[in-house]
Amino acid sequence: MNPKRMMTVYSLLNIPPHTGCRNCGACCGIIPATPMEVREIEKWLQAHPGIARAADSRENKTVCPFLTEAKRCAIYLVRPTICRLQGVTMGMDCRHGNSANIRGEPLLLGATIDNTVILNFRDWSV
Repeated sequence: MNPKRMMTVYSLLNIPPHTGCRNCGACCGIIPATPMEVREIEKWLQAHPGIARAADSRENKTVCPFLTEAKRCAIYLVRPTICRLQGVTMGMDCRHGNSANIRGEPLLLGATIDNTVILNFRDWSV
């Protein structure tokens, strides 16, 4: 899927944007993703190999490998659902305040502990 197609898929989930984000990076810790989300990230990285090299060089595995030095998401257009839910979902509070309080569980696309990948511990070599 190309990023525009992914945007369409995510728009169907009707996740509101987090308008209060200040790019502090506090929510960018251990990031689980579904196999489908990982495939989309891999496609993105093939087109942006510098991002993959930076992700693989990150030593602190408790921080998302795609959080840049400037506290921006290097894979923003194809970021996982869990990232999209931060700051707009009950129980996923932003330190700067939530801009919505939706129920996030139904939107996690059937993700379970058995079928998710932790982005922080994966080899992103392309």
